[in-house]
Amino acid sequence: MNEQQFKEQIIPLSRRLFGLCLKITGSSDESKDIVQDVFLKLWSTREDLNRIENIPGYVTTITRNRCLDKIRLRKPTMDADYAEAQINKALEEPDDDKQEKLALITQLIPHLNEIQQKIFTMRDMECMEYNEIASQMGLSEENVRVTLSRARKKLRELVTNATKPRILNN
Repeated sequence: MNEQQFKEQIIPLSRRLFGLCLKITGSSDESKDIVQDVFLKLWSTREDLNRIENIPGYVTTITRNRCLDKIRLRKPTMDADYAEAQINKALEEPDDDKQEKLALITQLIPHLNEIQQKIFTMRDMECMEYNEIASQMGLSEENVRVTLSRARKKLRELVTNATKPRILNN
């Protein structure tokens, strides 16, 4: 692919690619950087682009993968405090009970079925995206969302039951 073909076929995709990146990463600056990186990669391998039948699809896939790589690089920086905040947010608990509730939730997770345990852990403790969970679990994103909702509901019920004061019968 020569320079003119590159300008005609690749450069016009920039707005679409930026929108895709923005949707995935949520960061305008990071999206601009990713699109720039993708264009640099494409330019350096432009001779190989002649063999690609669907250039927009190919470029979109490269961009999507680059975004996911950036997101994956963020994940190791997540610490226990962030995971705790995610769980508390999901369970809508007041701040003063966070440590107790987190410990209790950790003890109650085995009461969920196996799929609910995996999805809850992946989403609320490892902060994975729905599409990543769906891909790893072999489920649809909608199924992941429904299963997570049911897991959270069951955990709320278990937490509520575990923290209710017990009335002693005389």
